[in-house]
Amino acid sequence: MIETKKEQTTFLIRVMPGATVFLASACVMMLELAAGRLVAYHFGSSLYTWTGVIGVTLAGLTTGNYLGGRLADYSPSKRTIGGLFGVASITCVGSIWLNNSLEKWAVFEGFIWPVYSLACITVIFLLTPVFIGAIIPVAAKTALDQRQEKGNTIGKVYAFGSAGSIAGTLIAGFWLIPAIGSNGVIWATAAILLAAGLLYDLKYRLLYPWAGILVLMIFLGSTKSQYFEQTGAMLSLRSKPDPNIIYDNETQYCRIRISKQSDNPDIRVFIQDKLTHSIAAMGDITNLQYSYEKIYAAATEQAMKGRDNPAFLAIGGGGFVFPRYLKHMWPTGKVDVVEIDPGVTMAARAAFGLQENHGLNIFTMDGRNFIDDIIAKEQAGNHTHAYDLIYGDAFDHFSVPYQLVTKEFNEKVARLLKKDGFYMLNLIDVYDSGQVLGSVLNTLRQTFKNVYVLTLTFEYYGRMTFVLIASQKTLDIDSIVAEVSKYFPDIWRLSEDELDTLITRNNGITLTDDYAPIDNLAAPISVRDKTWKSTSDDIIKARELGKAGEWDQAVKLYMKVIHNCQPLSVNNYIDISNDLLAHHEFKKSFFVCQNGLQYYDRPKIETDISTMHLCMSASLRGLGQLEESQKYLNRAIEGFKHRLQITPKAPDVLANLGMALASTGNIAEAKIYLEQAVKAAPYNPDYHFMLITILIDQKDYEQAQTAITNAINAMKQGGNTEAISRLQRIAEQVATKQSQTKK
Repeated sequence: MIETKKEQTTFLIRVMPGATVFLASACVMMLELAAGRLVAYHFGSSLYTWTGVIGVTLAGLTTGNYLGGRLADYSPSKRTIGGLFGVASITCVGSIWLNNSLEKWAVFEGFIWPVYSLACITVIFLLTPVFIGAIIPVAAKTALDQRQEKGNTIGKVYAFGSAGSIAGTLIAGFWLIPAIGSNGVIWATAAILLAAGLLYDLKYRLLYPWAGILVLMIFLGSTKSQYFEQTGAMLSLRSKPDPNIIYDNETQYCRIRISKQSDNPDIRVFIQDKLTHSIAAMGDITNLQYSYEKIYAAATEQAMKGRDNPAFLAIGGGGFVFPRYLKHMWPTGKVDVVEIDPGVTMAARAAFGLQENHGLNIFTMDGRNFIDDIIAKEQAGNHTHAYDLIYGDAFDHFSVPYQLVTKEFNEKVARLLKKDGFYMLNLIDVYDSGQVLGSVLNTLRQTFKNVYVLTLTFEYYGRMTFVLIASQKTLDIDSIVAEVSKYFPDIWRLSEDELDTLITRNNGITLTDDYAPIDNLAAPISVRDKTWKSTSDDIIKARELGKAGEWDQAVKLYMKVIHNCQPLSVNNYIDISNDLLAHHEFKKSFFVCQNGLQYYDRPKIETDISTMHLCMSASLRGLGQLEESQKYLNRAIEGFKHRLQITPKAPDVLANLGMALASTGNIAEAKIYLEQAVKAAPYNPDYHFMLITILIDQKDYEQAQTAITNAINAMKQGGNTEAISRLQRIAEQVATKQSQTKK
């Protein structure tokens, strides 16, 4: 009996070092895979992010191996290994806290995008691999101290480490992440590390307080309870709960969330990682919400004239909004959808309106593999159907699947199209750099005779969604532009000169299967996106400071934005100017408008800047430069009227035109436009207040009271109690003025 126990003890002593290295290596790989998914929420899933995560993990292991080697010579004990496991568990939880606090950081904001993402990843995820890496040489030293064969022992340590890495990768990738999510994997890893530390030394008292804290943190960070969610979010142990999220799931490919944007109508947003991929008006599939889908629809309508029983192929399902639209509009047509992530289809069925009898042919596989399979069947002599239109919708602004934009892929797409068929895809880019757009455009031109590029906003400096239409046949692109212009007056069809400029700017890059540096080309998009988001956050913060009475701080922040973040978007310039005007900061408002106009008031840039002209007019009027003010006011009025010719019921344009006319003293016409704005958007309180202000200024108190009553009724229907309270106060003031006038 005693001999048996001795043999068991000896066996455990011999096995423990290998088991320790196996477990440590498995935990590192579980953390690495979870880290790659978590940083995708902030930086997207691209070559840069995965390079950063892998590089930081290896750097941590290297540092830990070196430090652990020195520690092994100094203290190769069970307590040392148990302590390292415990500290690794603490830093593992720390990575969750740091990741959820990332948006609050400003220390790395001046860095270029690849360096910025790498710096953030380093701070968040470096420490845990360091401490886990330190465990391995200490465990190896304990094995060598047992007088085992040195070569055999070292070989076993490496083998157990590799086996653990394989096991951790497979368990996390194929099971744990889809089952419990990336945050759940990190919580589980922290618990495993702590359990290993306790097993090594049950008498290590310092680990027990951490065990109690960890259990509490896991409840706060993962339990689905309103109290735990709010408390956990406050402690940065989880993301802030969003009451609008009605579906949240993590798949092998991404995190999918569906958010309800409004109740009446029921508008929902389909989000994959960080990007909104689809917007749906529930119950009305013809009411397309996403801008590029309207271009798709108009182009499809134009291309389908005179065709019966068309065949469509959508590469990328997203929320399956546009494929369902195609099936609704052409019920006898064939609609094939290739979506690589089964979780996307499941989410669309659960909360995005994809019915069981959808009539779509859904294939769960990579788009290129699907096309390769069809070509293989064709080459084998089997009958295959050619497509009238093929749509590429598998891209976002951080990650473009390179295999879907190469010359070889385009040639396969062309092979599946009918002779008069069309290939449409959407890309996100910044025209000012245009590296992704230019390279994809040039690559398409190698295969298709005609390539057109459209977008719904003429924005040189901001991130936009471009739609590329490629075909061997000439398309009546002017008809498409005219159709979409009914809804989006700023639609921009890039001219041949602009297309050539994009290609020249990118040195005529052609993407191939052997050379497709798409992640590098997309880096400027991420840089501009980060800059504009930071700018918008600063503008919101400055506005909040102003409302809190800290106006001097607000102005400093506004001026910092203007000096450091050029160019801004048109709306950002307008927002800053309006807030400055409201506080009679005419000189600073003039400076803001001047900066904006130098970027956007150019003949080649056709975006509507009438509102900026209106702000400039108000700034000059405040500075006493009445003649110059009138010039900008006239330009604003002319611009608003031109826009109304395209979109006659746009409430913002109607309201701005009304206020501009009121500034010229043309009150009668101003009232007409403001009343139309109120009619077009009855639940928007701003338009009501504009109309009421004009009437009060003209001392037309009777009509003002009527307008206030109408506004209160509208706000009651819209449930805007704050606006009702304000309107009631204004009604009392008007009643007082009216009674004083009668006296």
